[in-house]
Amino acid sequence: MDDVITLIQEAVTGHDENGNEIIEHIERELFCRVSGVTRAEFYQAAQVGLQPDLTVRLSCSDDYFGEKLARFHEENYAVIRTVTALDSTRSGMALDEIELVLSKKAGDIDDGETEYLTDDVGQLLTTGA
Repeated sequence: MDDVITLIQEAVTGHDENGNEIIEHIERELFCRVSGVTRAEFYQAAQVGLQPDLTVRLSCSDDYFGEKLARFHEENYAVIRTVTALDSTRSGMALDEIELVLSKKAGDIDDGETEYLTDDVGQLLTTGA
């Protein structure tokens, strides 16, 4: 694994005075290997209205906790699909690896009201509301 991706988990930590959810982003940095999107992946996603831009491979599927957002090289992405060795026809994929198919996300992930908590050793943080 020769690159680093930031996976972003959203957690509801309470509600404001208007009853709106307060969402907190929890970030984890993980090592990854980057590859392009295959032609088959691109056309399969396009059939359901998605546009895959990037595929990243994590060395251990246990490191992925279902995050729907990611940041890679200062670009924001949505995780639109995951692929494991059990459901993949890709060669060279180890049994414990997982691939995340990413689509560029327009704008910033931060809505201006969300507190970001960053853990640079890859551990989930728990916080008080």
